[in-house]
Amino acid sequence: MLTSQQKLHHLYQRAGFGLSPSEWQRRQHWTVEQAIDDLFHEADASLPLGGYEEYEEEFDVMREQMKEMSRQQRRTTKKKLDREKRRLLITGLNRDWVHRMAATGQVGFREKMVLFWHGHFAIQTLFGGLARIYANTLHRHALGRFSEMTLAMATDPAMILFLNNQQNHKDKPNENFTRELMELFTLGRGQYTEQDVREGARAFTGWACLPLKGEFIYREGDHDEGQKTFFGKTGNWNGQDIIEMILNRPETAGFIARKIYRYFVNDVPHEDRIAALGQQLYRSGYDIGDLMRTVLSSDWFYEPENVGNRIKSPVELIAGLLKSFHARFDDPIALSVGQAALGQVLFFPPSVAGWAGGKSWIDNQRLLLRLQLPMILFEAAEADIPLPGDPEAIENAATIRQLKASVDPNPLLSMISGQPIDDARKMLLHYLLPHQSPEDLAWLGSYLPRGEPSRQMLALAIRTCSLPEYQLS
Repeated sequence: MLTSQQKLHHLYQRAGFGLSPSEWQRRQHWTVEQAIDDLFHEADASLPLGGYEEYEEEFDVMREQMKEMSRQQRRTTKKKLDREKRRLLITGLNRDWVHRMAATGQVGFREKMVLFWHGHFAIQTLFGGLARIYANTLHRHALGRFSEMTLAMATDPAMILFLNNQQNHKDKPNENFTRELMELFTLGRGQYTEQDVREGARAFTGWACLPLKGEFIYREGDHDEGQKTFFGKTGNWNGQDIIEMILNRPETAGFIARKIYRYFVNDVPHEDRIAALGQQLYRSGYDIGDLMRTVLSSDWFYEPENVGNRIKSPVELIAGLLKSFHARFDDPIALSVGQAALGQVLFFPPSVAGWAGGKSWIDNQRLLLRLQLPMILFEAAEADIPLPGDPEAIENAATIRQLKASVDPNPLLSMISGQPIDDARKMLLHYLLPHQSPEDLAWLGSYLPRGEPSRQMLALAIRTCSLPEYQLS
C-alpha cells in the first residue's frame, strides 16, 4: 500500500510533470481528492501558447535593410528571413511549451494532456505559425469532448498539410487522412474496410487550408457531391458526417480509453477496466475530462503495480528536471537539439503514429545520455551530444552540440534548510525518489564531495536524478 504522500507523488507525476520543491512543501499533506480538484482548476486557468512577437523587432530591422538592396539581393534575403523566422518560431514555441510543463507554481495537467494528444493526433511541421495553431487547438480541447477535438483536428491546417488532404480533390481523391483518421485516431485496425477508406476520402474532398494564413477553407466546387456508402450507409456524406458515424461506433470509445489507460496507468492493458472506461466515455458523449477524473480517482490507479512502472519520455524527463531545479533554457535551439538527441522533438514525431514510447526511449546510446543529463544541464558540463540515426545531421557536421540550462538550486536547498544532514538527505531522496527507501540509497553518500552541506545536498540531488530509478514515473 502506498502512503498518502506516495499517492500524491504518483498523481503529480502521471497527471503532470511532478512538483517543484516549494509546491511539494505546500501540497504534501493534501488529500488525493483535494489534489485532483486542484488539477482541474489549474487546467481551466491554463492560457494558450503565445505568438513570439519578441522576434518581430529583429525581423523589422532586416526588412528595413532590404530596402537598400537590389532585386536579386532582396529575393535572396527574403528567403533567408522567412527561413530564419520559421526556425525561431518553431524552436521558441517548443521551448515555451516545455517551460510551461516545468512551471514551478503548477503541475501542468493540461500541458500533460496536450502532450498526450500530440502523440495521438501526431503531425510534423516546420512552420511555427501552424504549430502554434495546432498546439492551441489541442490545448483548447484537451479536456473537452473528443468528438469536438476530432472535428477540430480534421480542419487543422497543419494536419491537412501533413496528411495530404490539401491534395484530396473530387476528381482524384487522396485517402491518406481518412485512413489515418480511422486506423490511428479513432477506431484502430480491423474496424473498417477499404471501401470505407475510399468513400470516406470522397467525403473529405474540398477540405483544405490557406497555409500562409493558417486558416481552414472549404472549397465547395472541389467537394464530391455524389452518393457515398460508408459503414454500409449510403448518402451524400461530407467529412463531418463521416466523423459522426465513426464516433457512433462504441469501438471508437474503447480505442481511446485503451490509449489513455496505457499512457496514464500501465502499458499492460487491463481489459475489464478499459472496457468500463470505454463504456463511460461513450455514454458521456466522449467527455475526456470526466474520463480523466475517473482514472485519477480510481483505487486501482494507485495500486503498486501501476506505480513507478512507466519510462519517462524525453520531454517528461527534461520538464521534471527543470521543475525540480528551477531551471530554464536560454537558447531554444539547444533544447531542440537535446530533444533530438534523446529521441523526442516536439512538433516533429517520427511518423503519424507518434512516438512508440516505452522501452523505445532507452536504447543503449540514449540511456547513457539520459543518465548523464542532470550533470550536463546543472553542472554546465561541456558535453558532446550525438544525434543517433540522423544521417543528414552527420553529413552536415551538426551532430555535436552543447546543452546547457540556467539553474537556481536555492528553492531545492531551502526545502531542507536547517535540517540535520541525515534528515536533509532523507527529505531530498523522498522528494526525488519517493518509492525508494533512503536506506537503500545510502551508498550515494560515498560519491558526495566534502565540505559545505548545501554543496553536498546539491551533489546528492544531481546524483539521485542520474540513477536508473529516476527514469521511471
